[in-house]
Amino acid sequence: SIKKKIYEPNAEEIALTYNDLGIMSYRLGEIYKSLEYFLKSSEIIKKYKNENTAEVFNNLGSIYTELGFFKKADSFLQKGSEINKRIFGVDSDNYAISLNYIGKNYVVQEIFSEGKKYFNEALNIFNKNNSKDYENISVVLQNLGYIYIYDGEYDEAVNTFLKAIETLEKNKEFELEIFNTIKNNLALTYIYQGKYKKAELIYLEILEDPKKDSFNIENLSYFSNLALLYNHLGSYVKAEKIHLNIL
Repeated sequence: SIKKKIYEPNAEEIALTYNDLGIMSYRLGEIYKSLEYFLKSSEIIKKYKNENTAEVFNNLGSIYTELGFFKKADSFLQKGSEINKRIFGVDSDNYAISLNYIGKNYVVQEIFSEGKKYFNEALNIFNKNNSKDYENISVVLQNLGYIYIYDGEYDEAVNTFLKAIETLEKNKEFELEIFNTIKNNLALTYIYQGKYKKAELIYLEILEDPKKDSFNIENLSYFSNLALLYNHLGSYVKAEKIHLNIL
């Protein structure tokens, strides 16, 4: 390749290219190919022990979390957090983001008390800095809200998800997928509370207009949840219509 001709085989730029390929593979749903690229990147970049190393370690750790290799995940995430702490300090946004990754690894294992501890620590850092990293703040809030759902603290969950939405909207541009995921969790919380109309309105808002021919892969889970809600409410005609359109 061109880069391999220009740079030394173990140059940092090559590692970052592997990291970029890992991100793209993940977004395409090719998680094992993503893992392969992140492993290649980590082997090259580990010696630099800089912010790029921390990013790769966080990406690799996140993949291990998703695959259920929690000890491997924790090892890389802890290393990434230590690098960010050393470079940027304990009150930095970078360190807060690392703590969120570690917290999520615990939540996937259903060790919610540990996850909550890391999420709260991350939020305290963001607040202390008056951080403008609204996207990452909203992600941490979403993760915390999930724990409140598990604990049955639905009012706290609702307040946390609403705060996450409000925070994300401070960005002029934001990832719609994150926005809709938070709103979906909010709708689910309303369902647990028996506030079905509020849940319905959120799903309709996400989907804009369910009468449109918009049954694509990205929206499939939202349509399915709305159909299940209608079925629960006894609105079988509405539920059937959505299920048939999905098919």
